[in-house]
Amino acid sequence: SIAQIEACDYSTYWNYGSFSLPKGFSSEAEFTDSVRQEAVEVISLDTDPEISSLSKVDFIKMDAEGFETEVLKGAKQIISKHRPDLFIEANDAKSVDEIIGALSQMGYVGQWVISHRFRHDNFNRTRIRVDGFDRNILFRHQGRNHQRLALSPARGYSDINGGIPILSAFRA
Repeated sequence: SIAQIEACDYSTYWNYGSFSLPKGFSSEAEFTDSVRQEAVEVISLDTDPEISSLSKVDFIKMDAEGFETEVLKGAKQIISKHRPDLFIEANDAKSVDEIIGALSQMGYVGQWVISHRFRHDNFNRTRIRVDGFDRNILFRHQGRNHQRLALSPARGYSDINGGIPILSAFRA
């Protein structure tokens, strides 16, 4: 399918990693530079010929800015076939609970990986500081043998109220 998205002059300093389909560049702060609309093709992982022809998929990183459940629906065959580890950013309660519910039905168990949102050494060296935390969940299939990690179990968004350690560095 075709989606209309915002496009701009990408040499402008900005946190382009926060782009979302419904909010464009203004998902975390107001983007004040000029934008134009651009048509892009949207396809699922299951229908992408390059991905569906892979003999092995071990890991999927997902940062879909509110479209996580749609991405999971479009990757159901790949996930069922390969049972990869999934590292999913989900920052709102509804998305987190939907993702945990969907993946637990597929045999996955999640663990929280929460980190500071802003890094001084970010790729574009942008000076725009975004406060807060990124809430990620590492999902691993129960049927695969994994090294045990010292991360808090992800049972639902309400886990956050109980206090989850913030990672400043990660070592297995």
